Amino acid sequence: MSQTSRRFLAGLVAILAIAGFGFLYGYGIVLCCIAPTETTPSFNPEYVYVATALAGLVGGVVAMTFNEKLPDAPPQATRQAGATGPTPSASGFRAGLTAIKNTFTEGKIDVLAFISTAYVIVYFFVSFFAIAIWIKRSDHTPDLIKNLALIGIGLFLAIARSFFNVPPPKQREAA
Repeated sequence: MSQTSRRFLAGLVAILAIAGFGFLYGYGIVLCCIAPTETTPSFNPEYVYVATALAGLVGGVVAMTFNEKLPDAPPQATRQAGATGPTPSASGFRAGLTAIKNTFTEGKIDVLAFISTAYVIVYFFVSFFAIAIWIKRSDHTPDLIKNLALIGIGLFLAIARSFFNVPPPKQREAA
């Protein structure tokens, strides 16, 4: 199989994964919205396994996007002649915004950056709605939605921490 075919198939799998994540969790959120107040929607174990696996994949891609540490300055030999503007340098929230901005302003479409941006946008929207459903329905939110809400909150806090350049807590040294 050629490198181009592998890249195409990998891209197709990536697109199907984000579409599956959005559909499975979107459907779960809609079920929560239309369910009677005192009813907790339930999902079969296979649904939960697939949705959870996709949430792990999508959440991992989003976390990687925002935790990426860009170099402070590229080596001079790699800088294009006539290039102007500041050298990109960011981590956390700024790295994610830089990646999203570059996806749409570079002149040509970078498919990998475009799909990564789609992952970030879909994950943020689905997580936000999961958090809202959990807050609104409290005790009647299914574990599938509640777990995504909790993980989303954790990721949002980590992104906010990196935006303010707050160092992570130090590991305790073993005595």
